Amino acid sequence: MCIGRNRFKTSAQLFDHLAPYQQHVFGMKVFFFCQTLYLAGSKNSREDLMIVVTNQHPKNAIACYLRRWEIKCLFSALKTKGWRFEDTRVIEPKRIEKFLVLLALGFVWTHRIGEWKASVKPIVLKKLRNQKKPKNSFFRYGLDHLRDLLMNSKINIKMFRKLSNWILFNPIETVF
Repeated sequence: MCIGRNRFKTSAQLFDHLAPYQQHVFGMKVFFFCQTLYLAGSKNSREDLMIVVTNQHPKNAIACYLRRWEIKCLFSALKTKGWRFEDTRVIEPKRIEKFLVLLALGFVWTHRIGEWKASVKPIVLKKLRNQKKPKNSFFRYGLDHLRDLLMNSKINIKMFRKLSNWILFNPIETVF
């Protein structure tokens, strides 16, 4: 990586001084394979270095990068871990638009059911390396619960109605 006037450094050397949970925005332009880029870096509690490379000013690069998990969760729910949107083979733009509206409503509904269920019965944590991670996302927890309600016919109709009313009549602010 070339910085300024042909001073070459590795990215690890640039961010070696960071303490855990500390961020640093490297404000100078960096030239990498003839591309003008900016760098931002951060370390987590285990001192793993995360470097974000961007062609925009890096002031908010790390915050924007961390928000990608929200989008990633949504896409995984729509594609592989829930609604299986790609399996529908819908290709007409108007139909895709309408279908995405339905999927978005379904996603919000199942996510809120998952939040409610987690407040009643917390999501089990599984151990991953030296840390604990939730076994399911709110979406998966809610989808599994909704599926169980729908598959057990008459027994759970009251619960299904209760969840529907809770979703419709409780503003999001009261959930958080």
